Amino acid sequence: MVDKDFAEINALQKVFPESAILLCWYHVLQAVNRWLSKSESGVHGLSNTQKRNEIISFFCKLKACTSEDDFKATSAEFCQTFKQYPLV
Repeated sequence: MVDKDFAEINALQKVFPESAILLCWYHVLQAVNRWLSKSESGVHGLSNTQKRNEIISFFCKLKACTSEDDFKATSAEFCQTFKQYPLV
């Protein structure tokens, strides 16, 4: 399990090519929160606090999926729910 250190990821892929690289959930949420706080996201600022919380909740739902089909269905629901925010 790694954070978003691309050098570390590349090294692990070279040494352990058959291994899956897992990202640290804390760092994933941190990156999502950073992105959502930027003006480019379309959901920054106090007026969009609830929307950002909904997006984070969906990420938690995605993480909790127990099958690929469940993940695909939840992803489709996410895309439908937030289609008015294409950069999210």
